[in-house]
Amino acid sequence: MRRSEKIQRFLKQHPRVSEAELQKKFDVSWREAQQILRTHCGIVDVMPNSLTFCERVFGCMRDVFSSQQKTIFVLIGVATLVRLGYIAFLARYEILRLPILDAEYYVEWATNIIQHGWLGERIFFTEPLYAYLLALFLKIFGEHTWLPAMLGLQFVLGALFPVLLFAVGTKLFSRSIGIVAGLIAALYGPFVFYDGLL
Repeated sequence: MRRSEKIQRFLKQHPRVSEAELQKKFDVSWREAQQILRTHCGIVDVMPNSLTFCERVFGCMRDVFSSQQKTIFVLIGVATLVRLGYIAFLARYEILRLPILDAEYYVEWATNIIQHGWLGERIFFTEPLYAYLLALFLKIFGEHTWLPAMLGLQFVLGALFPVLLFAVGTKLFSRSIGIVAGLIAALYGPFVFYDGLL
């Protein structure tokens, strides 16, 4: 049985179905679901271009976020573009890449771990895992390329974080809240800034 026949049968059984239910059941975009319902109800779209600007924008947004896969792809894409822009900004100013304060302390600690052994000489007074991760990157990539590699990892994890926030928001609240939370995380300046710091 073709999908169109399944949709027609479903519409006969559920005359008050909404666009969202059609989207979920048959994996169609919001616009396709709306067109299916209009056709089913016998409404002819005489002037399709008479939509206002806001209606067109929201229609496009519904299409973009119509499925789970599209939403994840868009969130990763937006977060990656923002972070690539920030990387281009960082590349122009070497002074912004110099480790200072906490970052400098962690770099010294990582160097100390490599030079004096992985177990250390005293009790940790702060969380040691980041220092050990820096030491691992120093050991693997060497003195000249470890910093770009470490920042690259942080930017990749930062670009994936909005997807995690989307999943948590969807699970705890609703899909709309998950999407908004994911978009905010993708665009939120302090998150992008701290991705570029040790």
